[in-house]
Amino acid sequence: MDRLDYVKRLPVEIWIECFLFLRLKDHLMLTRTCHWFYDICIAFVFNKINYISNIEFKKKHAQDEVAIQLGKLENHIEHFASIAANPKLAPLVRECHLFYACHVYVQGDVAIAQAAKDAYTPFINGFFDSVTNFVNLRSIQIEFDKKMDKKLLTTFQTSLPYLEDATFRCVRFGAHRLRQRFTLRNLVIDNMWSADVDANPSTKSLDLFSAERLEKLSIWSYNYAPKLFRAFTAQGISKSLTTLNFQLRGEDIPVLYGFLETCPYLLSLQVQYLGYDGTPLPSLPRSAIPRLRNFKGTDIAARTFIPGRPVVSAFLTSNGRRTNFQDTQCTVTAIGESIGPLTDLSMRWLEESPETMDLISTHLSSLKKLTSRKVVQEF
Repeated sequence: MDRLDYVKRLPVEIWIECFLFLRLKDHLMLTRTCHWFYDICIAFVFNKINYISNIEFKKKHAQDEVAIQLGKLENHIEHFASIAANPKLAPLVRECHLFYACHVYVQGDVAIAQAAKDAYTPFINGFFDSVTNFVNLRSIQIEFDKKMDKKLLTTFQTSLPYLEDATFRCVRFGAHRLRQRFTLRNLVIDNMWSADVDANPSTKSLDLFSAERLEKLSIWSYNYAPKLFRAFTAQGISKSLTTLNFQLRGEDIPVLYGFLETCPYLLSLQVQYLGYDGTPLPSLPRSAIPRLRNFKGTDIAARTFIPGRPVVSAFLTSNGRRTNFQDTQCTVTAIGESIGPLTDLSMRWLEESPETMDLISTHLSSLKKLTSRKVVQEF
């Protein structure tokens, strides 16, 4: 009897689960060992693809530096196209990172600046010419140092009809309305670490995305959060949305509250910065977000969002604000009105004292875990 091939003694599912913990470099090495491992690991290697143009020319660079970068970009475009044209590799791609930036710091050399800017057209055309071949592409991260106009957004929408997850970083939306909206499950707009610039401040609603299938929404942008909330509110009840993370100016709270009234199935809420200065928030109608289970945000915001809702887990911050026992008393009393009841609480600035622990035991009798400044207690 022939000896059983050792790699086939385990089901392929076991090998896949083991290889999940390896790095890309390890996957590449395993593709060179045998056909069995090649077939498993090649899917990891091409699961995510990057398409990047980052042209930069500084004063210290030699004059041919842009030409060298443009040559590398041309090779990159050709490599991207070759993967898209490969019937075995293209279906493996499920995620894509699209990045574009152009920074020319030399003043006076018009030809260099123009050559760098002109590279945008073949770059973006190369993307749209190839991306439709990635039939299993479901997730994209777009980071653009360029205003997203209507033509660009429409092309994205029509070229990626099966997209489920989209992340826009450092984004400036020129167009604020599309004839046909993006239909996603997960949407992230992240301007937290960049200039949060509103390219169309006169328009109050950002109506580019459908709320129909949206399950998770994260908006780290003071400018676009209220615009998206208005657009989704106008679309009616968000039947699929279960997770909401955002940052917002205090002046836009009424817009937020109007949106929350349309989110009856929301389970998890993360509120960034709102209430960080100690200013109380307006009361939120108890009819809003009636199924909320998890909350993360400032202690001030917690006093508004937790009472009367079935919150079981709360991660609270003070954002460095000085607090005293009266502040803690107000917070604990309010979150004690959770109908969850609350079983897991984190207040990492909290200094434990007999007075504080008596307060917590009185108002949070169902608490099973408390994370304070120094210790984690389980009851």
